[in-house]
Amino acid sequence: MAEQFRPGTGAELAAELGAATADHLETATEETLCLLRAAGVQPVLLPGSVFRAGRRDYPPARLMVELGLAIVVATDFNPGFVPIAVHAIPFSRWPAWRWD
Repeated sequence: MAEQFRPGTGAELAAELGAATADHLETATEETLCLLRAAGVQPVLLPGSVFRAGRRDYPPARLMVELGLAIVVATDFNPGFVPIAVHAIPFSRWPAWRWD
């Protein structure tokens, strides 16, 4: 959960460590995204968790694309937070089509 609720809480560390991916980037800044790009870290977007948490702040997906990051969209399916398996995959695609 790199930057789920506030910036500066993990994405920079993911870049520093050369992680393969970083998820929950809802509050990631352009500076942080540039660090991820430079380190070759792929952002993982989890729209189901944003929706389930009742939040309105989706990750800056368009900025990620503009910066040349290859985005991964995932379900965040887990019994504790996004427990509806039959809807997890189709639902995860829906916000991906409309992110700005």
